Amino acid sequence: MTARRRTRDSADCRSMVSRRMGACMIRPPQQAAIQATPIKEPSMSARTLLACLGMAICLASVPWTLSAATPEAPAAITGPAWCRDNPEACTEMRQRAASWCQENPAQCEKMKARMAERQAWCKDNAAACEQQRDKHRRRLQKMQEKCAADPARCEERRQRMRQRMDECAADPAGCKSEGMRRWQRPADPAGKDQPASSRS
Repeated sequence: MTARRRTRDSADCRSMVSRRMGACMIRPPQQAAIQATPIKEPSMSARTLLACLGMAICLASVPWTLSAATPEAPAAITGPAWCRDNPEACTEMRQRAASWCQENPAQCEKMKARMAERQAWCKDNAAACEQQRDKHRRRLQKMQEKCAADPARCEERRQRMRQRMDECAADPAGCKSEGMRRWQRPADPAGKDQPASSRS
């Protein structure tokens, strides 16, 4: 009976060769059922999904980073303590800010509005604001230590910064477009808690 069954299976198999265009093999029922079950391939691998999510997060954070890094406006003064330690630089920055506001009144008002919004945000998010300020203070202290160790190099960097600010003042649009092309570093994760206007 077993031989008769194999003969019948072989005949059925030969009749299916022309349709399937392949070799015919007699498979156990369990294996045939497993192979007949369609395997649903994932639409996207885990690595690709993580890469897309990371790119989306970076792209979402780029506008705020660019608005903070674009040197079309004078750098913000850190505070009274910094001005006491750096009186000459503080005076120079105040003069630059005053002249910039006279030449760009609309942008100056926008910057002042952002500063006011930032102060309001810090009142509502004291812990996160203090964390960002502490990070900024550590970075400033590290820069001061580098300048003390190598004053010549520090002065050279300051000259380049002054030259860059003068170039940006002469051509704000070109300076901003160049900054957008060159900026590649992701934003600080703490920046997501900043006011909406500072990320636009």
